[in-house]
Amino acid sequence: MRGTPVTCANIMVSAAIIAAALLASAPEAAAQAGLAVVDTQFVVQTSEAGKSLRAQLDRQRAADERTAKAEEDNLTKIEQTLLQQRASLPADEFQKRAQDLRKKGEDAQRQAQDREARLETGYQTAAIKIENAIETIVTEIDRERSFVMAIRRSALAGNTTAPDITQEVLKRLNQRLPSVALELPK
Repeated sequence: MRGTPVTCANIMVSAAIIAAALLASAPEAAAQAGLAVVDTQFVVQTSEAGKSLRAQLDRQRAADERTAKAEEDNLTKIEQTLLQQRASLPADEFQKRAQDLRKKGEDAQRQAQDREARLETGYQTAAIKIENAIETIVTEIDRERSFVMAIRRSALAGNTTAPDITQEVLKRLNQRLPSVALELPK
């Protein structure tokens, strides 16, 4: 038998498509099928943990920008000094110092890129913690209210009358995870 191999991911995608179609086309069928809706993007943005994470990200980014600015200012001063000394330095010495300055500039740029990459990695790691907590809460609510599954609002087109559990998810997330630490990798 040829064709696309059946995988767990394929089954999950198919189930989500069917559920989304049910939710969009027949609200009564969605309720009877035990489907609910959750706006995870809203939960992440308005949760205490999400706000805490964004505040930490903003503070760290501002600190990184101050560091980069200080490095840039320092390199500018060195360059100005070097240009002032150009007439009094032998050509080979001037070239050596100019090359050292270029290398320092490249190093500073690489360090800035490394700081940004570490910041992004730390943010993603913390965001995954929030997403995992949301998943756990949604699963609990599904069990408590006998829902078969919850569909992310972003996967739907149009309105639905299926039960929306977004506010309950937000309330529980704020209780369980009031903040999440932005931990930067070394």
